[in-house]
Amino acid sequence: MAYGTYCTQIDQNGSGRERCGGACLASVCLDDGWQSDPWALTVQISDQCGITDRGCTSDELLRCAAAYGLDGWKWFKWQEMLDGLHAGHAVLVLCDNKFLEPRSYPMGYGWEAHHWVLCVVASDRDDMVYMYDPLTYQLQRDGTYYQGPVTSSFDGLNGAISATPYPEAGIILSSRKGTNLNAR
Repeated sequence: MAYGTYCTQIDQNGSGRERCGGACLASVCLDDGWQSDPWALTVQISDQCGITDRGCTSDELLRCAAAYGLDGWKWFKWQEMLDGLHAGHAVLVLCDNKFLEPRSYPMGYGWEAHHWVLCVVASDRDDMVYMYDPLTYQLQRDGTYYQGPVTSSFDGLNGAISATPYPEAGIILSSRKGTNLNAR
């Protein structure tokens, strides 16, 4: 069975909890060729790395990524993110999601936190960053949920990054197999 490569942190009961790092890393693993149910892989990674109920730091996520065959490092400046995307690496962004605009999920307690998202494209043409946000859910007319790319302006994402207490903006992951992790 072929699986999609987008993982959510929202469980079947609609709870998001703190699996955003695990969901982003699971998405990268699927891009690297893993064959697994996306939710099962998110839970496996989150449980294995101990990030289910309290979130995770960049260092914890990098250690977990290494266990799944990915090399990585922290990034601090926009140019590092752009270079990573152009090189085919996965770029994870650590942000305060209160400041992401637009947001595809509600404002309010329980939906606001330091949060991991997976950047896909940064476009100078329209001043937008396209990313997978594991909290995204949008009910469709047919009763399914859309869980795909969302956008933020450069300023919006930069504000969300700057609102965290961490010096890094996120992490960049590369495949040990040479897979382009940003070929979506």
